[in-house]
Amino acid sequence: MSKRSSAIAMLVVCVLPAAVGAAQARQKKLIEFGADEPLPSFVAQHIREMEKRPFDGVIMRVRNTGYIFENKKWDEAEVAAEFQALEQIKWDKFTDNFILMHAASTMDWFSDADWDNVLHNVGLCAKAASLGRCKGLCFDPEAPVNNPWCYTTQAHAKEKTFEDYQAMARRRGAQFMAKVQEIMPKPVVHTFFLLSPLRGRPAPHDNYALLPAFLNGMLDAAVPGTVITDGNEGSYHYENERQYVDSCRAIHGAADGPLVAAENRAKYRAHVQCAQALYVDHLFNLGDRVDIGAFMSPWERARWFEHNCYWALSTSDCYVWLYSEKMNWWLNKNIPPGLEEAVVSAREKLAGGQPLGFDVSRMIARARERETKQLNLVRDFNVIGPFNNERWLGHARVYPPEEKIDLSATYEGLTGPARWQQVTLREGQGYLDFTRIMQPKDWTVAYALCYVHSKTRQQAQIRTGTNDSIKLWLNGRLLLDYQAAEGRWAIIDDDITPVTLPAGWSTILVKVAQTTGNWGMYLRISDLKGAPLPGITVAARRP
Repeated sequence: MSKRSSAIAMLVVCVLPAAVGAAQARQKKLIEFGADEPLPSFVAQHIREMEKRPFDGVIMRVRNTGYIFENKKWDEAEVAAEFQALEQIKWDKFTDNFILMHAASTMDWFSDADWDNVLHNVGLCAKAASLGRCKGLCFDPEAPVNNPWCYTTQAHAKEKTFEDYQAMARRRGAQFMAKVQEIMPKPVVHTFFLLSPLRGRPAPHDNYALLPAFLNGMLDAAVPGTVITDGNEGSYHYENERQYVDSCRAIHGAADGPLVAAENRAKYRAHVQCAQALYVDHLFNLGDRVDIGAFMSPWERARWFEHNCYWALSTSDCYVWLYSEKMNWWLNKNIPPGLEEAVVSAREKLAGGQPLGFDVSRMIARARERETKQLNLVRDFNVIGPFNNERWLGHARVYPPEEKIDLSATYEGLTGPARWQQVTLREGQGYLDFTRIMQPKDWTVAYALCYVHSKTRQQAQIRTGTNDSIKLWLNGRLLLDYQAAEGRWAIIDDDITPVTLPAGWSTILVKVAQTTGNWGMYLRISDLKGAPLPGITVAARRP
């Protein structure tokens, strides 16, 4: 074991004794989920082949169900065939299986009639899980459309206060939990995330403003033996052991934070477990955008996945869920070389009490160097900050750099005078890390400026990735305005902005509003297919 791995292992033991004690005593469970989510009828027919894969369970969907927050009752007759199939599944190796539920909503929180429908639908999902002898239900809180958690988009937001909605969401969370437990004693409600992506007390406009209240309701109703997981979806992009350790500590520590009611702190500790996530598409570069895996060999990608699998299982209380949108385990389609072997190796080492035996930090650093060179990421900037982002207000607030670019100016910043600084990232780097340039790093705003010269007028794309919120101007014109209310990872090409570059020099200004954690950005200029744009020069200062 390397010195670094030894140090991390010691950190796990010292910092998280409760979680690590459980990790050492309890067999960990790896659960499969993705676009290949099977119907029970498929599982009943193929379970023997499915159980040859290196998992302990699978998340299934039941046809004609899933969106439990619909304001109409599902017809049980329409799912009778799938219910029958659930009863026929002959489980052996897969011991921890789940029925999927989604949060996209057409219900009214204040409508008892709507909630009569919701609880009927929840009951059908719980019945499906019970008939299939499943461990419990899987609840995905994410709702890209018809979001039930954002207060400002709710039906009665103009008449009822945020506090009114929080109280009602808590009441409904208790009803939800009670309905599940009525049908499934001591269930596991596995979620893809709960509080893990949230930063401080929610603001009414946040995408998940009402989710903490709903969780508190679930805790109100939770009985001994019920388990609720925070699936920590953010662990998709982890690159080192400490991120897993710290996230587990944060999930456990949320019991004493502002999002858990004081009367529920003991229940949170008793019922909520830390889970971790593995994202195949990111590590193996199977997605539609360019990920760092594109700059690794197949062996390096598998090595990285084994690393993440090992540490996800090591730090979780019990569950790790493995996700992909671009492959199918059950039909043996598009499975990346080395993936399954990496999972098997990680699990065997953990089960045998063995260290992982290698570190991936240098491998990832080399991949980032190749990434920067091949994608032609911008490395020369002027930066200024920090400015105030208290209570998320900094994203909308207009600070002086937005009004006029004057590289000789001094402004009043968060902690004193703020001046423009010229920054050149070293060869092979492409991530502009504001935390290395200015302090404090939480609840702050920074600006980055560069100039681009184009030989001709041409169509292009400005591709960015920021943590967290972003505004982008080209020659003083605002072209991108995205507020990431709950924070996000900085991912290359996360935001793609079409532009027309005029001949000559142009000014690119980026504003990045930060909550907590990592704070920085990627920037590159591409053609319409994502390749580096020819005929341009990028500089921190124009001649």
